[in-house]
This record gives sequence, C-alpha cells and structure tokens, in this order.
Amino acid sequence: MIQHSTSNGGLFVGLVALIIAIGAAVFVGWQWQQEQQLRQDNAQLSGQLQELRQAMNERSATLERRIERGESAQSDQQQALVSLREQQLEAQRRAAQRQPSDWVLAEADYLVRMASRKVWLEHDTDTALALLKDADNRLKMLGQNDLLPLREALADDMAALSALPRVDRAGLSLGIESLIKRIDALPLNTAELPEVVDPVELTTPTDSVSDWRTNLASSWHALTEDFITVRRRQGQVQPLMAPEQEWYLREHIKGKLMQAQLSLYQGHSEAFREAVGTARGWMRDYFDLDDSAVQGALAQLDQWHDTQIGLASPVRFSVADPLAELVSERLGRQGVAP
Repeated sequence: MIQHSTSNGGLFVGLVALIIAIGAAVFVGWQWQQEQQLRQDNAQLSGQLQELRQAMNERSATLERRIERGESAQSDQQQALVSLREQQLEAQRRAAQRQPSDWVLAEADYLVRMASRKVWLEHDTDTALALLKDADNRLKMLGQNDLLPLREALADDMAALSALPRVDRAGLSLGIESLIKRIDALPLNTAELPEVVDPVELTTPTDSVSDWRTNLASSWHALTEDFITVRRRQGQVQPLMAPEQEWYLREHIKGKLMQAQLSLYQGHSEAFREAVGTARGWMRDYFDLDDSAVQGALAQLDQWHDTQIGLASPVRFSVADPLAELVSERLGRQGVAP
C-alpha cells in the first residue's frame, strides 16, 4: 500500500516537471520571437528616423537659401531705393537752380529740332521757316545779350531756308489726279470733211476781141458743166481711230500722268518732265485742239512741264548745335541733335 502511493507521487512529480519544462520552452520561444520582432521594429524606426532627419536637413537648407535670397533681394531693393532717393534729390537740386528762362530756351531748342525734321523728312520749308521764326521770338523774349549769337545764326538759317525752291506738291498732285479723271471726256480728232468750196461763177462771153481767152474758157466750162462735176474741198481729211485704239490712247495718257505723280513725290525732275511731255505730245496729236477743255488740259501740262520739282538738299541749321549745348548746360541734360 505504501509502495503504490510512492509510485503515484513520482509519476505526478514527473508530470509536473514535464509541464514546467514545456512551459519554459514555450516561454523561451515566445521571448525569442518578441525579441526578433522588437529588433525589426527598432530597425524600421531607425530607418524612418534617418529619413526624417534627412528631410529636416533638406528643409532647413531650403529655408536657409530662401532666407539668403530674401535678404539679398531686400538688400537690392534697399540699394535701389537709396539710388532713387539720390536721383530725386539731385533732380530737386537742379530744379531749384533752374530759372524760368531756361525752359523758354528749351522750347526754342525744340522748335529748331522740329524745323529740321520738317525739312529733312517732309520737305516742308514753309512750316520749317515758321518754326524758326517762333524759336527766334522765344530768344527775343528772353532779352539776354549772350543769346545774340544764337539769334544771328537763326537769321542766317532763315535766310538760307527762304532761298530754297517751294513746290506745292499736294496741289500739283491733286491737279494731275483731276486731269486723269477728265481724260475720258476729252474729244479726239474726228473725220469731219472740210467745207465745200463754192464753184467759181462763169462769166458771160463779151463781144470784145481782146477777151478771146476769157470767152474761150467760159465757153469750155459751159460745155463741160453738164458732163463732169468737180467739187473742191480745202484742208486735210483726218482718218477715224478705232474704238480700241482710242481706249489704249487714253489709258496710256493716264499712265504717263500717274508716272508724273510718282516722280513728283520722289523728286525726280527729269522723269516728271518726260512723263508730262509725252502726255502733252499725245494730246496735241490726237485730241481736238479746238475744244476748250482740251486747250485747258494742254495749258496745265505746259505749266507742269516747266515746274521745277527737285527736292532740296538736306539743310543743317547752324544754330542747332550751339543751342543744344546751351540747353544741356543750363538744364543739366544731354542735348539731342536733330
């Protein structure tokens, strides 16, 4: 009975030991698995931390660059503001030193430059002369003795400008255009026959022997009057022109007048005279010279043919440079040459 109890107790102890061993093994395995998981988590956290540090470093560098650029831009703006302020102060200083007469002098300089452009670009000598006179009035209004050399130079320039030929190009061109429109209405030469010359009246034969020649001629004319009739006409018979030839003639004249217009604006005197002369010759040869409209057109062509249309050579005003230098000195700016 005692042996049986001892045997059961040993079995129980062995069983308990086995369970404890199995539990310890399971615990050790679980602990090892947790340690491995912890190591993986630590590795992942370390990688994320490294990425976060790198991102923070990049953001910090970007922010530093932006701050540097902002400081540089702010510095440039400050320098620009300082420079602008200095320019304003300099302009105020110069304005304080200027006198009202300086602005009048600048107006005279502007008028001279405008007159030069009128002559060079538009060949408008009348307007240029008026501008020079206005500039002289500005200098006269100042009443300063040191401006007398400038007024003398202006007088020389106005005299030289007055000597240039003047051509009303716009009016001349409009006259040519008007004649072009009237070409189709001008009458051409026609084939009208000259008037019939009245026959000589026959005289009656006389009884005088000394008139035998006259009597013989009278008898002969009386004898042939019933057989032959002769009618005499004086003047040259002009042939008719075909309609298509008339059209070509009028168009050719229009073309020559258009060439004259083009030469007028280009200042080609020889080409202008040649075109007008050709149109005038055709009109004299083929148009009715007894018609008043044709006579008026020929009178216009004669006048245009004798007109000098050559462009004046460029004029350099002697007052331009000294006046511009004086304005530059008084107003503190660079003079602009015309």
